[in-house]
Amino acid sequence: VHSFDHIYEQVQQFAEVYAQVAAEVLRLGAGGGEKSALDVIYCVPGHPLVGESTVTTILDRAAELVQWDKSLPKGRGRGISLSIAYGSYCAEVVEVRVTGRRVQIEKITAVFDCGLMIDPGTVDAQISGGIVFGLSAAIDGDIRFAQGAAVSTNFDSAPVLRMAQTPLIMVDLLRTAHPPGGAGEASVPGVAPALAGAIHAATGHRPRRLPLVSDGWEFT
Repeated sequence: VHSFDHIYEQVQQFAEVYAQVAAEVLRLGAGGGEKSALDVIYCVPGHPLVGESTVTTILDRAAELVQWDKSLPKGRGRGISLSIAYGSYCAEVVEVRVTGRRVQIEKITAVFDCGLMIDPGTVDAQISGGIVFGLSAAIDGDIRFAQGAAVSTNFDSAPVLRMAQTPLIMVDLLRTAHPPGGAGEASVPGVAPALAGAIHAATGHRPRRLPLVSDGWEFT
């Protein structure tokens, strides 16, 4: 019961913040500007996750691992994301090198906290595999439909990255004492926003569409 109460309170907090986001989107739209909902988060203070100890710990650890405080040369960028699901926390940092519209993903670092782990090796594998699925979806995960049915039926038409295409992945598992959470797919949703943020940091241009190849980006 306590866990459901906690989830309900968190949903209420998010609802208040997203109401502010919606109001800001309407205001920007009325002004005829080019900003979208993707930019609005910078305008909305008081996010309920700010200051939460677990969030601060996991983001600080991710920043430490990638040396976030050190500047990068022109054409390189980092993006960071945080996802919370199944009672677990996952921070991800994507590092890229961009030339024109061609993107090379150099490294993805994940910091994961699912509480008590019975088999850390399996957790590591789940997070690594989730990153590959998330990256595949972010780059070219376009499922096409015709006459009400999916045209993509298997990995030949909806491919997942091969090993030779996959960047270096580093997973850091935090050892904490809170009740065990889930690991399956926990690292999938954070890949796209971290990758888009890295591209923006490297180029100054913010991707506006997923999958990213449909927005004019190429990947090597």
